[in-house]
Amino acid sequence: MDKRTVEMELLEHKRLLEGLQQRVESGLRDAPEGLLRVVTNNSGRTQYYVKNKSDGETHPQGHYLKKENITLANRIAQRDYDESMLAEIKKQIKAIERYLKKCNPDLLEHEYDKLSKNRRLLVKPWIKPLDVYVKEWQEIQYSGKIFNDDNTQAIYTEKGERVRSKSEKIIADKLFMKGIPYRYEYPLKIKGYGEIYPDFLCLNKAKRKEIYWEHMGMMSNSEYCKSAIKKINTYTRNGYRYGEDVIFTYESAEVPLDTYVIDSIIDTYLI
Repeated sequence: MDKRTVEMELLEHKRLLEGLQQRVESGLRDAPEGLLRVVTNNSGRTQYYVKNKSDGETHPQGHYLKKENITLANRIAQRDYDESMLAEIKKQIKAIERYLKKCNPDLLEHEYDKLSKNRRLLVKPWIKPLDVYVKEWQEIQYSGKIFNDDNTQAIYTEKGERVRSKSEKIIADKLFMKGIPYRYEYPLKIKGYGEIYPDFLCLNKAKRKEIYWEHMGMMSNSEYCKSAIKKINTYTRNGYRYGEDVIFTYESAEVPLDTYVIDSIIDTYLI
């Protein structure tokens, strides 16, 4: 796991902790006062006593709670647990904040940038500068799926690539507009299906992570739909996780591609 991924997961964990902190603090606002004492008597029965500040010397062990008042014991026990939980939540949030303040993944990349031009020629960086990494990724040569039809109905993207449908053009143009590097129909061998040509292989630059994008564009066709389901299941069986390793989008004759969904997917998983 790269440091950028760690940073993003820590930020997400911090967000969850802050939400939990708010809920715990809300529950403590109406918490009762008093010190709860839990005792097991000689007969093995559990008894509950509550001592308040006003008790002083008169009831040093606290007041015994009868069965009908046991709810007070529940509320005080919950309060004690919540206070302990709240202290630990705050401790973890501070620990995350300290780590994020000291740990800057970009500084590792810039160690190479600090070198003079001549020294860079002698050194192989552990982490390539992002612009170099992306340039090399984009320059990888491959053979995509062959177009067998004539060129009269050809569809081209803003990037100048030929694609097979208007929906693929929409996705490709969105990726291009948002600066997401991608390869169209980059071949992939997958167990249980053979060699396939996913519509797009995208690069999340922040994570330096590849994500396949499959668009299922003919879900109204029953045979196509069965094939699409088989492909989705094959991805899952081979360990591909949605949003992490692969993205699926769909449309049918009745429900066309939603460009809002495309924007949301790109912003969520690829930026």
